Amino acid sequence: MNTSVAPVKEVKDQTVEELSVKVVECVYTEPVPPFGMDYKRYSSVTMLFRVTALVQRFIKKLKRIECENDHLINEELQEAETRWIKFVQRKHYMKDFVAVESKRPSALQKQLGLYIDDKGVMRCIGRLDNSDLLQGARRPILLPKSDRLTELIIEKAHKECMHFGVSHTLAKTRQKYWITHGRSIVKSTLRKCAICKKHEGGPYKMPPMAPLPPSRVQVSPAFSRIGLDYLGPLNIKYNEELKKVWICIFSCMITRAIHLETVQDMTSEEFLLAFKRFIAQRGTPCEVVSDNATQFKLASKVIHEAWNNITKCEDVQSYVSSLGINWHFIVD
Repeated sequence: MNTSVAPVKEVKDQTVEELSVKVVECVYTEPVPPFGMDYKRYSSVTMLFRVTALVQRFIKKLKRIECENDHLINEELQEAETRWIKFVQRKHYMKDFVAVESKRPSALQKQLGLYIDDKGVMRCIGRLDNSDLLQGARRPILLPKSDRLTELIIEKAHKECMHFGVSHTLAKTRQKYWITHGRSIVKSTLRKCAICKKHEGGPYKMPPMAPLPPSRVQVSPAFSRIGLDYLGPLNIKYNEELKKVWICIFSCMITRAIHLETVQDMTSEEFLLAFKRFIAQRGTPCEVVSDNATQFKLASKVIHEAWNNITKCEDVQSYVSSLGINWHFIVD
């Protein structure tokens, strides 16, 4: 159990011939939370104060003290708040509290101008004491930085500020409380805000990239493994008339080289002619992959239906199988 030592008191011992002064130490035990409540289990300071006020009302009823209203009033909530603030102050600032009571100077008392009000709460006096501000802003309540109650109060101010940043939340908190090392504790508390993480956090991390397939990295002749797709239609001038043509793209999967062949229409016969011209120039590929990447899905449905009819036609498949070509279709 943590203990703290109160200031020494002078006691005259009459049994000694000459008057002497003895030092008597008063040992203070660690303060007990109001009604033995575990405030670290609460996620809201409003709920903490309301539950404490309900416990106070229950004790009054046990003492046969009638309450004027059926619901909680502001005075009851203020009394519950005062209980918790006094507990936290005596838990962290017992030496300073005793020093202020005995009118002995201490470092914190000189720095913040501490005094104890009529409710037993330790407050600070600054240079704004003669201003028109409220008492909470002129003489704020002292709170420690490393306590759960302080975090709950900062979270409440952060929500009242509509989840603004550190400066706004700190200014809102200082309208009533003075927290030692306030900016650092406000910053650390705001890092835990789930709503701020959701709206201000960065994008999700990219998943680890899978290794490239063997057909993309193994050494092999150019155009031995290819991917193909159609491009178009393109309008060309033929015999002084506009005519639509398509371009069949053959892309090497290893060197990324490109071979282009023009086709007159989207029939399987035209594709076979273009494929035979490609083989005549580049050689017979051992693997063909039909490219169905997402960027090609923007094309019209007609082109895709015609493309599927071409590549899956019996004539095309029988031709490539006779040449020993493995044809793969990428799943959409």
